[in-house]
Amino acid sequence: MKNLYYNQIVEYLFNKPEGIRLINIIRHVYNSNSGLFEDPDLYSQINKSVRTYLWRQSKKNNSPFIRVPKKWGCYALKRGFVVQLELCFDNWEYDIVETKTKKTVKEEPPMPNLFGW
Repeated sequence: MKNLYYNQIVEYLFNKPEGIRLINIIRHVYNSNSGLFEDPDLYSQINKSVRTYLWRQSKKNNSPFIRVPKKWGCYALKRGFVVQLELCFDNWEYDIVETKTKKTVKEEPPMPNLFGW
């Protein structure tokens, strides 16, 4: 299960291997997603989403997130976690490259046509 803010959480935790308090993770995600004209409930939505996501994921064995032992409310990435590139090609414009192969077929003389050209 992926969260909407998964990449931002991983990026922030990747820079701090010793772990970060949950409130700081939430503030970081909120600051990177908020703008001048955001709705007032955005912070509470991000708070609820990130808090429940990290809590659930820290209990799973195959999750990259762990709770830091002996620190209340701190999360970190597991040591064996490897960042994989997730490429999104939704709005990607490809360059069209046409390759022409040389044909070795003899060109036939033009056929006579009805109008004589």
